[in-house]
Amino acid sequence: MSVRCTSGDVTNDPTQAVGIIGMSLRRDKFPDPLWLTLAPHWPEPRFGMYFGKQDMRDYHIMSGPEKNGGVLTLGGVNKSLFTGDINYVPLDTTKYYSESNFFWQVPVDGALVGGVTFGKGTSIIDTGSALIMAPQTVCDAFYRNVTRVQQSGSLGYYYFPCSSAAGITDLSFTFGGVVYTVPKSDLVRFEPSILSGGVEWCSGEVMPTPPGYGNNWIIGDTFLKNVYTVYQHDPPAVGFAQLVRNGTTPVHPASPSSPAGANASGTPPTASKPSGARRRVTGAGIVALGAVL
Repeated sequence: MSVRCTSGDVTNDPTQAVGIIGMSLRRDKFPDPLWLTLAPHWPEPRFGMYFGKQDMRDYHIMSGPEKNGGVLTLGGVNKSLFTGDINYVPLDTTKYYSESNFFWQVPVDGALVGGVTFGKGTSIIDTGSALIMAPQTVCDAFYRNVTRVQQSGSLGYYYFPCSSAAGITDLSFTFGGVVYTVPKSDLVRFEPSILSGGVEWCSGEVMPTPPGYGNNWIIGDTFLKNVYTVYQHDPPAVGFAQLVRNGTTPVHPASPSSPAGANASGTPPTASKPSGARRRVTGAGIVALGAVL
C-alpha cells in the first residue's frame, strides 16, 4: 500500500491530528476503506474501539490532548479494556455491500427513553457522531420532563437551563438481547458560552435524526464511550462488551442464556479467513487516540 498524500497536521504535529480514517464498510464504485485494505494482513478480521471519558462540564474549556484518551486496536481486541463476553450483533448481510448502505447497521431490540419504551428498530453504530440521534418521537419523550427546553439551529440541538437537567433520565438500549444503559451524567453537556440573565445553560446529547435517515437511530459516542465495541468483517457484526473502567454502568443480560454469537471466552463466531488474505502479522496493532468524550 502506498501513501498518495499526507496531512500537515500529522507530519508536523501528530497531537493535533483530526479527521476520518476510513473505518466504514465497503461501498460500491468506491475504493475500499483503509481498514478493509489492511484487514488481510491482520491476525483477526476485526478491530476494537474504546473511548475515554471526561467531566461533561469541562468539554468546551479543554486544551490540548488528554493523557487518557481512546484506544483503537487493529486486527483484534484489547482484552485489558473489557470484561466478560463480547455480544455480537450481526449486520444485515443483504445490505452489507450495497451502494446506499455502507454503515455498521444493526437491529436494536428496543429502547427505554424518558420512561417510555420503544420497540424494535434499526441503528447505525457511528464513531464519527458525537451524540445519539433518534426519531422525533423519541426526542419528544426524552425531553418531555425538561422545563424551558428549546430547539436551536438547523440540526435541532436541544438547550435548557442546567437547573432543568433533573428532568433528564438514564437511557437504555437492547442489542442482541442485552440491555446497555447510558447514565444521565453522559446525556447533559454544560454550555459555558451561553449565558442569559445569569442562567447557566446546558445541552442534551440526544437530537433528531437528520432528514433522509427515516426512523433509524444513529448511535454515536455518547453511547459508545460506555461500552467496548468490536467491528468484525467476517462474519459481519458489531460486538459490545462491558468496560473494565470504574464507574461504568454494568451490562445486564436480558436473559440468563448466553447472547447469540458469543461464546464463553468472548471470542467471535468462527469464520472463514477474509478473501485474498496473505501473510499474517503477529500481535494486533494498538493506536492511542487523543479524543476524550
